[in-house]
Parts: sequence; C-alpha cells; structure tokens
Amino acid sequence: MKPFAYTDSIALAELPDHLDENCRPIAGGTDLLPRLKAGISRADGLIDLRGAGLSDAITKRDDTVSIGALASLSTIRECLLLQRLYPMLPQAAALAATTQIRNRATLGGNLLQRPRCWYYRDPDLTCWLKQSRDGPPPTAGEPCPARSGRNSRHAIFGESVCRAVHPSDLAPCLVAAGAQVRLRGRTGERVVPIDRFFREPGDDHRRETVIHATEIVEAVDLPIPAGNTRSVYVKSMERSAWAFALVSCAMQIEFDHDAETIRSARVVLGGVATIPWRLPGLEAALRGMHPGDEPAWDAIQEAVSSAQPLAENRYKVRLSARLLGQALRTLGARTGASRGGEM
Repeated sequence: MKPFAYTDSIALAELPDHLDENCRPIAGGTDLLPRLKAGISRADGLIDLRGAGLSDAITKRDDTVSIGALASLSTIRECLLLQRLYPMLPQAAALAATTQIRNRATLGGNLLQRPRCWYYRDPDLTCWLKQSRDGPPPTAGEPCPARSGRNSRHAIFGESVCRAVHPSDLAPCLVAAGAQVRLRGRTGERVVPIDRFFREPGDDHRRETVIHATEIVEAVDLPIPAGNTRSVYVKSMERSAWAFALVSCAMQIEFDHDAETIRSARVVLGGVATIPWRLPGLEAALRGMHPGDEPAWDAIQEAVSSAQPLAENRYKVRLSARLLGQALRTLGARTGASRGGEM
C-alpha cells in the first residue's frame, strides 16, 4: 500500500480548499481503504471528515427530513422517524453488509462507493472504468471486459460502455423518495436532485456521480411524503445475508384517499445498471390502478422488456419483474388494496 498523509484537524469551511484528485476525504473508509490497499485507487493524502464537524444527525424541519452525510447505516436502520416516514430506507440499511460495517459505514460513503465488479476490483486486470482518476489507466480504448467475459452479476439496463452495477442499497430508496443531495465545494454549497446526482459513466466522465474532486457530500434532504404514502425495499441476494444485491427494488406509492387506487409512484431498481435505475414508464402506467390488478403485472412485464441482458445474466430480467411484483403486492396488502392479481 502506497504511503499517504493523514489529517483529522481541518475545519469544514476550509476542507474543500485542501481536496483535489490526490487528496481524498474519508469517513468510514469501508470502501476507499480496500481500494487503496489493492492499488485500484490512489491518494497522497486523506482528510478524515469526522474531525471536520460534518453532521451525522437526522433532523426534521418543516417539510423536509435531512440526513447528515456522516450518519451511519446503523443509525439509519434504527431511526424511528425514518421507519415511520420512509420505511424503505431502514429496510435497505438493515440488509446492507454486516453489523460491524453498518456501524462504521456512512450515508455519504454508501452513495459514493465504487462498483464491486470483479474486473474493476482486480488490480491486475485492465478495465474501461479504471481510465478515471480512481486508478491506473489501462490500454487506451480498452472495452469493458464483462461484455464478453464473466457477467452474471452485471448490468441489464443502460447505455454506458461499463456494465458494472451500482452497489448501494440506500441509493435506490433515496431516488424513490425524490431526495436532494447537498454538496459543499470551493464555491460554496450546491444542491443536486438525486436523479441528476447519479450519472452513467461515459468517456468524458468515468464515474457514477457528478461530484467533483474538491466537493464532499454534506447531507441528503428528503421531502416529507403525503400521509397516504407507503414505501418498501426488497432485495435478492446470492446469500441470505450480508451480500450485495443481485437485483433490488425500492418503491414508493402515494394512494388516493380510498387507500386503494395509486395516485403516483416512484419505482427504482438496484443491481441492474451502473446507477440506480428508475422506471418512469412503469410509474406512469401504475397511476389509477389497484396494486393487485392484472394490468399492473402487465405494466411490470412491459417495464423489464427493454432490458439488454448479457450472456450470463438473463435471469435478472425475470428476477426484476418478480421483485417489482413483490414490492407492489406488499404495498397493496398494507393498504388493503390487494385484489388477488397474478403477481
């Protein structure tokens, strides 16, 4: 492991001035440190955010709930406010990693973690995504090796050359909740809707987010949902616990006053693309439906029909449909809206 400088005594207001492509912020370190040890990522210096005064609090103000970037996954899992307003978030945190990692890992770090693709994580293999500031550049123009190699856990949606999937459990839930990400940089604070915070990697931007090297995640703000809104997170794993998602689904539905008809929906898949993958077509199709109606299942089948699986991950298409049906059925049962459809 290459030696690096470390400090934990820089104030939050001064922090962006010390950050660049060679000096990185660190909080829990559950992803960055393994990458540094493997030589996948590089840094001459690390600045510990825990000494900078960054918040780890979860607070409610007016029509917004704010989660500080240093809030641990365990804190999110145990927060009664989140359990009441956004059940999918504590559910996702509970299914992420081990107890020890949840106690250490932070919200900000969870959103910014890099892919778990075995081609990206192997320091001896070239990888299209490693042509970024996070690692040594491979041969110019190197294609994604997963496209013709081992790809059972890779993406089935998206236009990026990269076929790795975003590993976060929290990210799909935050997209489903319509969150905003507060970033602090050298020019002050900027707020990015989470739909635009995640970005498919391309030749000009080989990362999964729009954050700059001189910025940090300060907090995530979530709008208070309407009183007749329900949410759920479901996840399929290769092991029964402590594993990354093969496919996951975050779903938030606002019901009409009859508590049966869907007024609006936000539906996001995880484990299927380089970013959390929202399904706006399905969201539009579900409006006015009952969750247990057969047309809802037809809408789910239509939503996954645009998938472009690779040789070894066609199962993800069927699994995506199954989890979407499970999430919809769960929310319908909670409101008394399930009518015995075929999902």
